[in-house]
Amino acid sequence: MGLGKTVQALGFINKVRPKTVLIVAPATLALNWKLEAEKWLIDRYHIFIPRSGSQAIPEIGSDERLIVIANYEKTVGITRKETHTETTFSKSIKRVWDLLICDEAQALKNPQSRRSQAVLGEHGLFHRAHRTLSLTGTPIENYPKEIWPLASRICPAKFGDWWAFARRYCGLHKEQHGERNVWVSTGSTHLGELQQRLRASFMVRRLKADVMKELPPKRRQLIVLESENIDWSKHPQFKRWREVYEKEYEAALARLEASKTQEEYRQAVKAMDAVVGIAFTEMSAFRHETAIAKLPMCLKYIDDLLDSGVDSLVVFAHHEDVLLKTHDHYKDQAFLLYGKTPMEDRDSIVRRFQAGEKRIFIGGLKPAGTGITLTRASTVVFLEIDWNPATLSQCEDRLCRIGQRKMVHVIHLALDHSLDVNMSKMVIKKQDMIDKALDHLPEHLRLRQVG
Repeated sequence: MGLGKTVQALGFINKVRPKTVLIVAPATLALNWKLEAEKWLIDRYHIFIPRSGSQAIPEIGSDERLIVIANYEKTVGITRKETHTETTFSKSIKRVWDLLICDEAQALKNPQSRRSQAVLGEHGLFHRAHRTLSLTGTPIENYPKEIWPLASRICPAKFGDWWAFARRYCGLHKEQHGERNVWVSTGSTHLGELQQRLRASFMVRRLKADVMKELPPKRRQLIVLESENIDWSKHPQFKRWREVYEKEYEAALARLEASKTQEEYRQAVKAMDAVVGIAFTEMSAFRHETAIAKLPMCLKYIDDLLDSGVDSLVVFAHHEDVLLKTHDHYKDQAFLLYGKTPMEDRDSIVRRFQAGEKRIFIGGLKPAGTGITLTRASTVVFLEIDWNPATLSQCEDRLCRIGQRKMVHVIHLALDHSLDVNMSKMVIKKQDMIDKALDHLPEHLRLRQVG
């Protein structure tokens, strides 16, 4: 992330000079693609962004070139049969494209989803394009199985067999769920080998440390907020979570770490799943209540941070009311970009923050986590964490990218003995797995690859 995938894709267009290009990207990035295309393309293209499903793709003359920028949701209709419910846009997109570019291609991680079927399915866009580029800084967000939909389409000879892939790299096995036996593929095995095969076939993977040696490093810091400041009597669900965390979770974790045989390990994993399952039944409510309860302490911490001399700051959170309360606290000192921010205002907000009009940028983890540059700041504070480590990395790299001259300081604010602590542990575990699958190639495999 932050190494210029957009510009490289536009450079590819300059090289091969396709007449028709379809760019599929999250809706929040459509305008950014248009601005970058106008800046970097050598040939003149008519750039069309459909605003609704009633707009058809314009026809072009024999000497003209066309770029269409659509979001994944607008492509869903192409897999439907010709019916009166089919949109004008989905009808007109059913053509042969010289080049298809899928930005933030991790959106295609679920092969059964409508967006994945629209792009990768039997009648999808992938089969309607002469060339395809899939762009993502996070090809695996949680588990190795998520890269299979792309891998199986791009290189079916090596990755086309799901069962072989899942057994080798996803720890595929059966588990008893109630009265049913179900296949489980959320494991991760032979990760060094998987990375070697991906790199040897279709994946070009670069790290900032390899390409931008001048870019300052990131420094992550976990700030634990004292839960003694919370009146637990007003939050009985917190008390229940605390009991689960301190007793059942820690006991299950100890059992897992003490396992000596494969069977003991499997039984310990089942016990752990049972404990986490208790929490998951109320996980959404826990996350929200935790965020609200700790928000005054978070704002006090940010106030102190600003008073200490930090001249500009980025703050991320998940819940809408947390974002709004934070923005209300800082009022005219801060910009806010979240899910309800009008699309036409988002680019202006980013540019004005970069220009120094206001001191603080407050953003939603998903709406503000991709496709924008916030290098004016070198400190980012997370009021809430996400289960998905890739989401956090995306947010961090809004600051740690081309143009950053300072070390990026990443601060996570977590409430002691709460859901925050549990989520942090799981995210760290997932990030370690993802690093092994994508970036940290074992020495013996690295030598074999070179040889």
